[in-house]
Amino acid sequence: MKLFLLTAFALVRLGFFGAAAVLFLRRLNYRRGEAVSFGVVLMFALLSLMYQVAFLARVSFLTFPAECLCGAGAVWYVVRHRDILADLGRAAAGLFGQWRFSSAALMAMLAYLLAQVLLLPQGNFDSMTYNLARVWLFQQENTLLLNDVSTVRQTILPVGHDILFHLFLRFRGDHGAGIFSFLSYLSIGAGTYSLSRRFARPAVAWTVLLVLLSFPELVYQATTTKNDLAVGAVAVACLGLLFRMGAAFRVRDFALFLLFAAFGVSVKTTWMLLMAPLAFFFASTLLRPASLRAAGESLRHSWKGWVPLILACLVLSQLWLFAANHRRWGNWLGEPSYCADNRQTDGLSGMAANLARYAFQSVDVLPPGDKIIARWTGKPLTGWLASAYARWGRP
Repeated sequence: MKLFLLTAFALVRLGFFGAAAVLFLRRLNYRRGEAVSFGVVLMFALLSLMYQVAFLARVSFLTFPAECLCGAGAVWYVVRHRDILADLGRAAAGLFGQWRFSSAALMAMLAYLLAQVLLLPQGNFDSMTYNLARVWLFQQENTLLLNDVSTVRQTILPVGHDILFHLFLRFRGDHGAGIFSFLSYLSIGAGTYSLSRRFARPAVAWTVLLVLLSFPELVYQATTTKNDLAVGAVAVACLGLLFRMGAAFRVRDFALFLLFAAFGVSVKTTWMLLMAPLAFFFASTLLRPASLRAAGESLRHSWKGWVPLILACLVLSQLWLFAANHRRWGNWLGEPSYCADNRQTDGLSGMAANLARYAFQSVDVLPPGDKIIARWTGKPLTGWLASAYARWGRP
């Protein structure tokens, strides 16, 4: 009963944190979909920042009272701006009312996924050996720089997303830990709808939303403690900010982009590869004369506000972790043999082979479809695709 109440209290705090972030962005005239998409990522980034600073300073015992204090502030902020919250509710009801059948199906699916998050414990291999396991070690050692681990992944990889599970694991239970992937799933949906509305009418944007949220891989990941959906949420948020800055450069969009990009590094190292094309478009937007003037004026007149942002980005960028990896292993990515096992060394031919493999793996007719095909042909579609790849696609 005690664990249930503590978990419920953690979920309530998280809900108010998210609502406050969304309302804050909405008050800054972000579109409704953007406010939801960016608000989730902003909440993740700030909560992760607080945890990382506390553990690096070895004062993790302060996280709970700090959360309660911030939670009280979030409740006050939400109550004060409940009119904006009501407006968001009316807008959502109006949107769902236009497509009642598909909305009902979507709501049923989201309710089912949320029930899984709240009621079922995590059980996948990565969670047991890495995502959750390392947080237990962080809490036990009161630091993020671990020396004694069961697998090198627990100490060399970015901690920004996994450390969020401290919200629940501090109570010695993992119920509800999948809520971060579920919120990332919602953030991706809201951000995709908002981006689609820039170019298409509501019916088209709604169709894009349904198609995206129906991708099997996204649905499977929406209740786990893996960090893949969080990377997707950050990517969609950064893309949304790039479109905003492309239309009209604003310093607050610039600041959010920097914060989100730094948080993306702390979620997963491979974010850096995804960041490369985004950085190109970011640079093309920033290097416009009007953009440079606006950024320069902000730095001159509000430089004190940029100091905490830069410090936050330095922590979230995992520079401290990469420096520790280099000091210990002689490699900023970590233990050399582990890096070698996960490195693509075959150049363009290896890239082509991976693209072919991903193309075969992306075909998914769900378990019922596989069973029907197996009954007709003696083998499920996944089996036929695996055989085809082994025969014609594997290098």
